[in-house]
Amino acid sequence: MSTLMKKVIKIVVLICVLIFLGVMGLLASIQNNRNILPLNLDPFPTINISTPDANNPTKKVVKFEITVVNKNDKPVNVKFYFTKKEGIESWYPYYKIIPDLHETEVYHLEPGQIEEISSIITVETDDNRLVTSQLTDVKCQYKIIE
Repeated sequence: MSTLMKKVIKIVVLICVLIFLGVMGLLASIQNNRNILPLNLDPFPTINISTPDANNPTKKVVKFEITVVNKNDKPVNVKFYFTKKEGIESWYPYYKIIPDLHETEVYHLEPGQIEEISSIITVETDDNRLVTSQLTDVKCQYKIIE
């Protein structure tokens, strides 16, 4: 065997070892993803809009909802942030009623606990329509509070 062939074999073996170590590291990080992504969020958070009083139609109730599971081994305190997805302003008639960003209060989640998060706000608007609507084109993110 020539020295060139031996060098090529060494390089191929080195590449295979590096790929193997990379895959093993990836598998280890997936195994420990509880520390990376401690919460499992429902893929379809919702925003419900309603007019509670027909005599005062400018007052709207906006309810932000999501189902969450704490996959972590310890309790966590979490804040949730709801935003509207891009592009819905062209087709959703109540777009202007919903705030661009809604930050919830802090929620305490126990390990393995399934929690229905619900945050309600009242919005004063110039929209006089009587509304009962649900929006699922919503983005929800969270921040763990230490």
